[in-house]
Amino acid sequence: MVADQGLVPERVAKIIVTTNGGSRRRGSGYLVAAGHVLTAAHVVEDAAKVEVRFQAERPDESTVTALSSRSCREVTSSAL
Repeated sequence: MVADQGLVPERVAKIIVTTNGGSRRRGSGYLVAAGHVLTAAHVVEDAAKVEVRFQAERPDESTVTALSSRSCREVTSSAL
């Protein structure tokens, strides 16, 4: 990816979280490398399940379940 290319729509992800308490919330993320999505730490806080959806609401929509996440509270980000 070229640095001055800007935001690539196909890399934008909708993050759907089911919490340990059973409630659901949504956030956004960005595919920064193959298999690695960056999002805000508060989006995945207390998550029991995290789904990552690309091309949301489009014919070629795809959804995957995150296998793990690592959060860094100092910079308030999380990698899926």
